[in-house]
Amino acid sequence: MINFIFGSHESGKTSKILEMLAKDASEGISSLLIVPEQEAVQAERLTLQKLPASSQLSLEVLNFSRLYNRVCREYGGLSYSYITTPMKYITMWKSLREVSSLLTKYSSNAENDPAFVGTMLSTVMQLKSSGISIGELEHAAEECMAYDSELSARLTDIIRIWGTYDIFVSEVYSDAADDLSKLCDILDEHNFFSDKNVYIDSFSSFTSIEHKVIEKIFAGAKNTTVSICLPYPSYNDISTESIEKSLKALKKSANKWGGHTDIILSDNSKNKLAPLSYLSNNLWKLDIASEKSDIPKASGHIVAEICDSPYAEAEAVASHILELLENGARYRDIVIIARDTEKYRGILEPALSNAGITFFFSQKTDLCALAPVKFIMTAIRIKQYGWRKNDVISYIKTGLCDFTLRESDVFEEYINTWNISGVRYTQGEWTMNPDGFSARISERGKAILSTANDVRVRLCEPLENFFTELDMAKSMADICRAVYRYAEKSNLREKCRQLAHRELLFGNKKTASELLGVYNTMLKTLADIGEALSDVAPSIDDFYTVLKLAFEQTEIGTIPTSIDEVTIGSASMLRSSYPKYVFVIGLCEGDFPQIVDTKGLLCSSDLLALERLGVELGDSEDIRSSNELLYVKNAFSAPSERLYVSYHTSDLKGSKKTPSLPFNRIFAIFPDVVKHKFVGSDLSYLAGSPTSAASHLRNIIDYKNRNAATLAVSEHLPLVLSLSDSSVSTDNCRINPDILREIIGDKIYVSPSSLERYVNCPFSYYASYILALREQKVGRFAANHIGDFVHFVMEHLVRFMLPSDASTPLPTHDEILQKMQETVDEYIKILDPDGILKSKRIEHLYKKLYRLSLLIVEATLKEFSDSDFRPAFFELKLDGKDGRPEPLELTLDNGARLVLRGYIDRVDLWKDGDDVFVRIVDYKTGSKQFNLSELDYGINIQMLLYLLCICSNPGAHLREMTGLDNDSHPIPAGIVYLSSAMPKTQISSFDVTDEEIFDAAESKINRSGLILNDEKLLDAISHSHSKDILLGVTHKNGVYSGKALVDINQLGGIFEELKQTLINIGNNIYSGIADCSPMTDLGQDPCHYCTAKQICRKNISNARRF
Repeated sequence: MINFIFGSHESGKTSKILEMLAKDASEGISSLLIVPEQEAVQAERLTLQKLPASSQLSLEVLNFSRLYNRVCREYGGLSYSYITTPMKYITMWKSLREVSSLLTKYSSNAENDPAFVGTMLSTVMQLKSSGISIGELEHAAEECMAYDSELSARLTDIIRIWGTYDIFVSEVYSDAADDLSKLCDILDEHNFFSDKNVYIDSFSSFTSIEHKVIEKIFAGAKNTTVSICLPYPSYNDISTESIEKSLKALKKSANKWGGHTDIILSDNSKNKLAPLSYLSNNLWKLDIASEKSDIPKASGHIVAEICDSPYAEAEAVASHILELLENGARYRDIVIIARDTEKYRGILEPALSNAGITFFFSQKTDLCALAPVKFIMTAIRIKQYGWRKNDVISYIKTGLCDFTLRESDVFEEYINTWNISGVRYTQGEWTMNPDGFSARISERGKAILSTANDVRVRLCEPLENFFTELDMAKSMADICRAVYRYAEKSNLREKCRQLAHRELLFGNKKTASELLGVYNTMLKTLADIGEALSDVAPSIDDFYTVLKLAFEQTEIGTIPTSIDEVTIGSASMLRSSYPKYVFVIGLCEGDFPQIVDTKGLLCSSDLLALERLGVELGDSEDIRSSNELLYVKNAFSAPSERLYVSYHTSDLKGSKKTPSLPFNRIFAIFPDVVKHKFVGSDLSYLAGSPTSAASHLRNIIDYKNRNAATLAVSEHLPLVLSLSDSSVSTDNCRINPDILREIIGDKIYVSPSSLERYVNCPFSYYASYILALREQKVGRFAANHIGDFVHFVMEHLVRFMLPSDASTPLPTHDEILQKMQETVDEYIKILDPDGILKSKRIEHLYKKLYRLSLLIVEATLKEFSDSDFRPAFFELKLDGKDGRPEPLELTLDNGARLVLRGYIDRVDLWKDGDDVFVRIVDYKTGSKQFNLSELDYGINIQMLLYLLCICSNPGAHLREMTGLDNDSHPIPAGIVYLSSAMPKTQISSFDVTDEEIFDAAESKINRSGLILNDEKLLDAISHSHSKDILLGVTHKNGVYSGKALVDINQLGGIFEELKQTLINIGNNIYSGIADCSPMTDLGQDPCHYCTAKQICRKNISNARRF
C-alpha cells in the first residue's frame, strides 16, 4: 500500500508517521524512515523521545545517501573512498586541462578561467542528480545537431569533459553523486524492501534520481508512506511549484504499483497562535482581502522593523532578544533566519556579543578565511607575483611570522612609505629615510629603519629558501612536499594551537575548534593534490590556482558549543526544532526572496530543448523562483509565538534598498501590524545592552538630544552613562594630571614647533607628542621637502662661500657653481645611496631646485659682501653637548622643568671689540612675514626663543671662537627670516622652464624679522644701508627708522614675556588640557596640515577642517 500524508507546515505529518512507526514496532514490522540529510539528527532524536525503546530494534533512520550504504552492506559493493568536494574541483581542473585542445566551445574557458571549474562541475552534478547518463546526453547531442548545432557543439564539449572527469575519478575514488544510480542498479537485482514499511518524511521535493529510487521502493516495500507538504492534493500556490511537480511524479510512480491512498491532516497539532497560522496559510494568496472579518489580530505577535543598515538591523535583533530573555525566553527558543547569512557575518556577531547573547552560526566557515591558510597562500603569491607589496603585507598580517605587533606595524609603514615591491626586498639593506625625502633622519626614524631591515632579513630568508625548493620541484607532488616542509619549518601546527587557545580565552569556541583542525585539513589537501596531480608538470601559477580551488571548497563544520544558544541560519538550509521566536532579517528586494540565476552551463532555453528530447535536468528557473517564495513561507511559518521581520533601507555600500514583497504582504494581510523604524537613540532599545547603547549615544550629533537620551537612560542603567559620557565627537578633553606626570616625568622636553603645535590645537599636540602617533609618511618628493633641500644646500654653500674670517677672499662664481653641484649630488646620495629612487621626474625636480637654491645662495653672497657679519654655525643643536649652547630650562608651577631644545639654521656673528653680536637666520621656501603681535598668542616664537637661548647660554665653542669670557654674554642683534615664496607647483611642473623659475623666484626673495636698534650694528649689517638687507629699515639723514627696529630694553621685555608664555604652555600641558580647539584668531587654519586629522575628536558638523 502507498500512502500520501497531506498537511501544511507543522500540521502534524511527522507526528502521524511516528504513530505509524510505533504501531509497526508493536507488531514487529521492520521500518525505514528516510529524511533529508539535514534532518537526520532531529529525526533520530524524535524517534528516541516519542517511540518505545524496543522500536529501535526494528527501525532505521536513513537519508538517501545512507540508504545506498545500507543496501551495499546487505548485498555488497560498498565504497570507502569517496571523492571529497575539494578533490572534485581538483579533478575537474585536471580534466579541463586534459581535453581543452579538443573542445570547440569551451577551450578558452578550460585553459584560462579558474571559475569555469566550478561552473562545469555544477553542470556535471546537475546531470548526475537528474539521473542522466553520458549515453543519453550523447543521443540528445546527435538529435539536435540538425536544428541547433550550437547547442549540439556545447553538449559535445560537456560530454568530453564529463567522460574525462569520470575516468580520472574512477581511478582512485567513488563519486557520491553516482550512488543513487548505483542503488537503482542494485535494487533491480535485489528486493531490499520486501518485508519493510518505508516512511519518507520532511522533503519539499525530490531530484530525478531520487524519484527513480522511490519508484523502486514503491515496487518492493510492504507499505510506503510519503509526507507531502501541501494542505490537500489539489492545492495550488505560487510557492509550491516544486512540491506539486514532485507530487505529480510520485502519483505517476504510485499508479504503476496499485495506486495510492491520501491522508489529509486538517488541524495544526502544534497549536500555533492564530495570526501566525493564518499568515502561513495565506502569505501567497495575493487576492486575499485585508478587510475580511475572520482575520485575527496580529499586533504583538508580528513585529516589523525598518532599519537604516544591516548594522542597525543586527542591533534591533539584539535588543528584541534581550527583551525576550528578560520575559523568560531561553536562547534555544530563538532562531535568526537570513537568506544568505554570509552577508551578515561580522555584523550579527558583534551586536549579539555586545548584548551578552549566546549564539551559534549554523554555517560552515570558509577555510580561506583562517590565518594559517592565508599564511601559506600569501607566501605562494609572493613567489608567484615577485614580492608585490600588498602580498607581503597580507603575509605579515596573518600574525604567524614570528614578528611582534610593533615590528609588523613598523615594517608595513616603512614599505608603504617607499612603496617597496619586487627585488628591492632581496637586494640588500634598505637605506631610505623612514621620514621620506629628508636628508636628516630622526632618532625615531633610525629605530624604524633598523626594525624594518631586521624584519626584512627575517622575512626574506625563510621565504627565499622556500622559493628555492619550489624552483627545484619536478612535479606538482614536489611542490606539495615543499609547502609541507615550509609549514613545518614555520612551526605552523603549534601556532594553530596557540591561536586556538587565544580564541578560547576570548570565548570564541567555534573559531578555536576550527583552528585546531585546520592544520590537518591543510596537510590532507596537499596530499590529495600531490596524488591527483602527480603526473602534471610543476607550475606555481597552476599550483596556486588548484590550491585556492581546493581550499575554497574545503569547509570546517562545527557543531553548537552549548545546549542553550540562539541559532542563526540560512533560509534554504536551516532546520530548527520548533522555535517559539523567529527573526527573519534582510527582507529586501532582490535579497530575500533571492533573484534566481542560471546554474551551470545550460540556460533555460537549453533546458527546454533537452526536455523536448526526453532529457529533463532538474528544476527550471520558474521552480527555483517558486522555491525562493517557499523559503520565505517556511521562515514565516517557523515560530509558534512571535515573528519578527525586518529590512534595511541601505546596504553596506550605501545603496538604497526597498522592502521585498513578503515584507509588504504582512501589512496587506494584517492592517493592525505597525511598521517601526529602528533608531539607535530610542530609549526602549538603549536600556538592554550597555555597550551598544553607548555606541548609539556617541553617534548622536545633536548635543541636546544626546544629553537628554544619556540622562534618561542613566536613571535606569548607570553603566550606559559611564560608557557614553565621553563621546568621541566632543571637543573638550581632559587628562588626569597625575597620569600625565607619570607619562612625562618631572622634565618635559619641547621644541618651538611642538609648543606652536600645542598653541594651535592641544589635541593635535597630545596626539603627536604624548601619544607619539606618527603620520604615515609617503616616499615621494612633496612640497615640504623643498625646504629640506634648500636648508641642506644653504648650510654647505654658505659655509664654503663665507669663511668666518672676513679678510679671506670669497670664492669665484665658477667655484660656487662647482660646489653647488657637488652639494646637490651629496644630498641625493644621502637620500638614495643605492640609486633605486632615481627617475626622470626626480632629476627634473632637482635641476629646478638647483636653480632656486643658487638664487638664494647668490642673494646671501651679495648680502655678506656688504656686511661685517659672518656665518659661524649651521644647523646648530641646542643641547649643551660638545660645547654647543645649553637649552633653555624653566620651572613650572608644579615643580616640573620645561626644557627647550631645537636646531638653528644659521648663526651669524660680528665681533666689535669685546662685544659679540648674534643674529639668528632661518630659511623659508614659502612666504613668511614676521609679525611681533603674534608672539602674544605663542605663535612664531621659534627664532626669538633660539636667540634667547644662545644669548643666555652661548656654549664653550662660541666663547672660544669669539674670545668671550664666562662673565659676558653675546648681544642679541636680531632675527632674520630669509624666504623665497616660489610656488611649489611651478617648481615640480615640467611645463615651466629654468629661466621662468629663476625670474619668478628672484622677485620673491624676502627678509623679515627684528633688528636691534643700534647705529653701529646696523652699519655692520649693511655698509650700503640696503633696505632689503635691513628688513625694510631705511637710513635717511643719518637716522634709521622702520618697524623691524627694537631697542635692547624692548628685546629684554620680549624675552621675559616669552619665558612666561613657555611656562603657561607647560602648565597647561601638565594640567591635562587636550581640547580639540584649533586657534583661528590669526586668520589661519591649523587643521589644514594637521597630522591628527584622522582621529580628530572635533564634532564634524562644526569642524572647518572637513
